[in-house]
Amino acid sequence: MPSTFKLNHIFNVEIQHYFPEQDAQHIAILLPAIGITIDKYQKFIHQLNQANIAIITADYPGYGKNLPKVDRQHSYGYADLIEQFIPALVNNASQFPTFNTPTFIGHSLGAHIATLYAQHHPCHVVGIATGNVFYKHWQGKARYKMLATAYTFCLLVNTLGYLPGDKIGFGKREAKGLINDFASTVIRGNYHHILPVYDKSNAANLFLHIQDDQWAPMTSMTALADLYHYPHVEQIKLTPDIKGNPHSVWLKAPEIAVSKISQFLTNINA
Repeated sequence: MPSTFKLNHIFNVEIQHYFPEQDAQHIAILLPAIGITIDKYQKFIHQLNQANIAIITADYPGYGKNLPKVDRQHSYGYADLIEQFIPALVNNASQFPTFNTPTFIGHSLGAHIATLYAQHHPCHVVGIATGNVFYKHWQGKARYKMLATAYTFCLLVNTLGYLPGDKIGFGKREAKGLINDFASTVIRGNYHHILPVYDKSNAANLFLHIQDDQWAPMTSMTALADLYHYPHVEQIKLTPDIKGNPHSVWLKAPEIAVSKISQFLTNINA
């Protein structure tokens, strides 16, 4: 049951629905990470469906089948995702009788925008492999690598008009606005350039840290979770046979994450 909407009156975005065979007990909105298309979440989504959780989601503008691709003339930033992308998914989900308070499952960037949305809207948020990307949340040389990355990204997007992420190992072809927002957070540690006024959200939340995730260390995650009045952070340890970057390789073995999400949804809806 796909449907579409336009972001910034430019980007066509297709909404995707994944419902279990039986009546869904919960409906959640999945917000992906930078550089990961929804087809990479299929195992995760399948297991959520098996746990009787329906998923409504979409690739970001310029990803997958969503056209046009980003370039010098076509861009968007965090605020566009918070003010247009998320509300379009919420509006689409509201057509289903069992949908009530929006529940977001955000991976990395997905949890950033869900957390900022939660500042001014009632919702529930699950954040996986995510955190505030302020460079001081890393240790040692990693701090300077984060700063160097931020300034390099700014130089590239302001020269080319977009980030050639698929060529430098960071996402896909990424929008200038999105990368400038990301870099500004790395350098300044706050979100005032995106959301001028914010404090702490009352939203029910669950943050799942992936052990040894160097792209989102625990200090980074706890800093993002601190934007909630009652932050709840847990850690997941992958089995030794799961090889790769913990930040995204958890998608190959999402069983523990699905179990914790299912329990979280049961608790908040009890």
